Amino acid sequence: MNLLSTSRLLLLVGVLYWTAAEAAKKKKGESSRSSSRKKYDRSQPPDNENSTVVEVSIFVNRITQVDEKNMAFTVDMNFRQTWFDPRLQFTPTPGRKDEMKLLDESTQKNVWKPDTYFRNLIGVKTYNEPTSQKLLRLYNNGRLWSAQRMEATFHCAMGFERFPFDYQMCPINIESFANTMDTFGLMWTPTLAKPVQLSETVRVPNFVIAATLLIDCTKNYTVGTASYPCLRVEFLFDRDLALYIKDFYIPQILLVVVSFISFFIKMDAILARMTLLIVTSVTMVAHAVFSTFRLSLPSVPYYTALDIWSTVCFAFIFLTIIEFALVAGFSRKKPAVHCENNSNSLAMDHENSYVFQGESTKRRSYSIGQNDKTSQAGRRIDMVSRVFFPLAFIGYNIIYWIFFLLIGQPTY
Repeated sequence: MNLLSTSRLLLLVGVLYWTAAEAAKKKKGESSRSSSRKKYDRSQPPDNENSTVVEVSIFVNRITQVDEKNMAFTVDMNFRQTWFDPRLQFTPTPGRKDEMKLLDESTQKNVWKPDTYFRNLIGVKTYNEPTSQKLLRLYNNGRLWSAQRMEATFHCAMGFERFPFDYQMCPINIESFANTMDTFGLMWTPTLAKPVQLSETVRVPNFVIAATLLIDCTKNYTVGTASYPCLRVEFLFDRDLALYIKDFYIPQILLVVVSFISFFIKMDAILARMTLLIVTSVTMVAHAVFSTFRLSLPSVPYYTALDIWSTVCFAFIFLTIIEFALVAGFSRKKPAVHCENNSNSLAMDHENSYVFQGESTKRRSYSIGQNDKTSQAGRRIDMVSRVFFPLAFIGYNIIYWIFFLLIGQPTY
């Protein structure tokens, strides 16, 4: 009986000891986690001794607009960043090498994140529906991966001297707002073949995305003795000429050619030639001034390639009008003088006007026919114009298109 009581007593003591040990262990774990939380300061970088490397990548879903008038472009993109924070390491579940946790919004506020921003940002639209499209992942080795989808509008300094043969270099500048290179540095994700990727469905109205250039602009962004981390991606937008040729150049070429038809109309048909030239000149001015392509550009103090083309085409039509004025002057009826030796009398001429007729007096009248020399000069001007004007216009086209298509184009 005493042996049984002693066994029960020892068992009870063992249970109490095990319970106390587990409680102490649990309390110690909670105390250590609480201590680690108290030590974590989200205002301090992960490594106070060395600069934290932040890797950046961008996935472009679509480029919705390139706005020449406001010098801006809008990009729908996923902006991604990744960095290491050793303070957030945790023991993975047995059998899982790379365990990942999704941090909720309340936890994200308590984690250190790089203060990257877009220096040339004009406005941004974030997506919150139907679910928040912003996440932060934490891996067991302390690596954090941040991603956010946004539709952002960026400023792009554009030049239109060669419009519509121009190309535009539009950047996205990614920089640190307050931290210098001593705190953290930016770099394009080296594990990706293309840190800036474009969706296969990306299309830009009136442009072709010819290239994307990745630039480390840290050395160009230094204030005093401090350097701020900076990355830049430049999109090379090459303008598509198909729309401009179809809606602008071909109509104006046809207007100039139509004005040349006046050289083949007889000199007598002054009204027909005048009507043709007036219609072509007015149509040319209206088409050049009120073109939608011109209205889509900002007001610039210089001539664009489109302005040069319109000005020269109108000059051809204006010179055609000058040629018409010369020919019309040569084709006018010239006055002829007739001498008559009739006695003094009053007579009525063929125009029903009375003239005094006396001896050795002269009666003026207009001859019905044209002067042969002046008529020949008018015909000669028309014949020369039929050859000179078309050849000059063809030569101008050759020089214009070779210069703007082959000279000054980007190499990439």
